Amino acid sequence: MSVNILIIGSGDMNDRGYMTLLTRPPFNVDVFDSVDQLPTGFDIRLYRAIFIDLDRKIPPKTTLATWRKQNGTLKILGLSSKSFHPDLSEIIGQHLFACLKKPVDEEELIFLLKSSIDASDREVKD
Repeated sequence: MSVNILIIGSGDMNDRGYMTLLTRPPFNVDVFDSVDQLPTGFDIRLYRAIFIDLDRKIPPKTTLATWRKQNGTLKILGLSSKSFHPDLSEIIGQHLFACLKKPVDEEELIFLLKSSIDASDREVKD
């Protein structure tokens, strides 16, 4: 089964070669620099997980809330070089499944993806 992943603000992931890791099966990745670049008719229900670079322009909390409402099993994952984001506390507390510190460890990335997918699968069954 293919796992669709959306990456918004991909700078660090491209720089470190994680895109190579995520383009291997079972992952299918779509990459955009910002929410503004998402195509007309974009359907969030096609994705299992989203990576958002919190050090770049992030989607508004209303967008994240809408995405989560449209796709109840969607896991939103943050990437950041900072340990603390007081300005994003509401987004982190309400919308993020987890946040990874940059540079991202390959094993941690895979573990987190598998965990988020497993959690989504359990939510569907319950």
